[in-house]
Amino acid sequence: MSNPLDRDKKTNEIITLRELLSGAHYFRVPDYQRGYAWNDEFKVLWQDIRRISRIEHYKHYTGMLSLEEIKQESVLESEAITGSSAFYIVDGQQRITSFIIIISAILNYARVLLDAFDFSQYDQLLTYEHIKRFGYSEKRRDNAGDFFDKRIYENDTNISCADIYMSNIDAAKLYIDNELKKLTVKEALSVLNIVLDRIVFNLYFVTEDFDVRVTFETINHRGKSLSNLELLKNRLMYLSTYFPKNQALILKQAINSAWKYIYEKLCLKETLLNDDEYLKAHWIVYKGLKKTRGNSYISEILDESFSIDKGNVFNYIVEEKYDDGFNYIKDYIESLSKYSMYWALVNCPECSCVSLGAKELDWIKKLSRISDALYLRAATMVVVAETTIDYVVKDKYYSTVEQFIFVNKLIAQDKNDLSFLVTPLKAFFDKQKKIKAEILTNAIAEFSTHFLHVDRKRVIDSIAAFKSNVLDKKKNLYYDWSGIRYFLYAYNESLSIEAEPIKWSELKDTSVEHVLPQTIEKEYWEIAFKDYSDDERKRITNSLGNLLLL
Repeated sequence: MSNPLDRDKKTNEIITLRELLSGAHYFRVPDYQRGYAWNDEFKVLWQDIRRISRIEHYKHYTGMLSLEEIKQESVLESEAITGSSAFYIVDGQQRITSFIIIISAILNYARVLLDAFDFSQYDQLLTYEHIKRFGYSEKRRDNAGDFFDKRIYENDTNISCADIYMSNIDAAKLYIDNELKKLTVKEALSVLNIVLDRIVFNLYFVTEDFDVRVTFETINHRGKSLSNLELLKNRLMYLSTYFPKNQALILKQAINSAWKYIYEKLCLKETLLNDDEYLKAHWIVYKGLKKTRGNSYISEILDESFSIDKGNVFNYIVEEKYDDGFNYIKDYIESLSKYSMYWALVNCPECSCVSLGAKELDWIKKLSRISDALYLRAATMVVVAETTIDYVVKDKYYSTVEQFIFVNKLIAQDKNDLSFLVTPLKAFFDKQKKIKAEILTNAIAEFSTHFLHVDRKRVIDSIAAFKSNVLDKKKNLYYDWSGIRYFLYAYNESLSIEAEPIKWSELKDTSVEHVLPQTIEKEYWEIAFKDYSDDERKRITNSLGNLLLL
């Protein structure tokens, strides 16, 4: 039986890893795919493999593997050796990457421990030359290919991790190396045979006229399920096939470019921002806030705006208004791509590469510290992105927002979710030409009509609420106050002490310390506070003046 990858007419069928890797074929993770995102899932996969090894002849189905053959000669030159075939891994890259890490680790483990590394003893095991045909596309700009080659194939332990995706690869490599130490070489090579012959995929070939919906939306595999952002990409790819060929090609390229950019921006050096949180934040300002329960936003996206059988795009296609449908999709993905950079900024100002004036960057840092509310960050994302607005107007907006949150959320402990912040900013996305500064000025004016607007009476009421909700209820008074870190950090900044500044990102819940200790052990404190009762001493210990950041 011939290998399905060798046939001129590709057919979809079940395939083992040995069959997949034994031919002269190259496999590349394309540039529009996110990096390696598995962590705990890798450990679960290894546990599955070990479980399979205890059940003779049992095969383990591990899901869909979707491949797109690279046919363009100029692309083939960079992605494979001349004369070989190459495929982009459209879906299944997390699993394939994991298996390659495991196979490579076993081969390296055996090579180190065996004087004579005779593969023929072990049922024609694959060599490094076979597995090295897996890698990352040359088009990627994240150096993932170079990192993977050195860390996995060359077993380089000194290479640094540039982002969270590379950290995941490094963590998987460390984990499997430690697990292999528990096995003899013979046991490890036996596991390798199991991986090669008893792990099976449902092989699916992507062609120019393929049904994207079948490829993506019916996938049911073990491990990390598709995020809503990934589902949206797949849905848009599917809808693009209904457009005239030229428009379909432009949409496909635009979608791939947009998602590549989004994944780059959401992946900070040590943090991977949540795909779905960003998608939701963008949608509630792009389309306007609808206060419904849970994650209904994804229903609005997939079941209304970009549905396959109703809604905006569907109607354009049915009515053959292809230009309108084309622009509807393209405008949305361009906006989704653009704001990902600013979403990264408002979530981690210290990590972002956005160029801002010093004063505006300080405000973004303050707002990122004062609350992690989705609505606040969505609103801030939109405002900071509008570079045409005079900073004087922005400064007024930022200060008004910070004052409102500090008085109402941190002092009064009000439960307001701050959703009112995003409502007026929907106007930024309207097609009619509007002066953006006027939109923001109107948004500032709306604070004065909010039922919690800050004035002298509201401040007095908030202080009274603070006494009731914090000082009269919290066991440790100010020490238990949810706003203590923000307050102390702002106070610390105001002192302008000539010392290395405290980094907000490094603070933890335990970063607030007492000058007078909670548990007195030294004689000095006993003598100084001998005339105070236990209750008085406790109040002094947890008073605002006795707390500081470390």
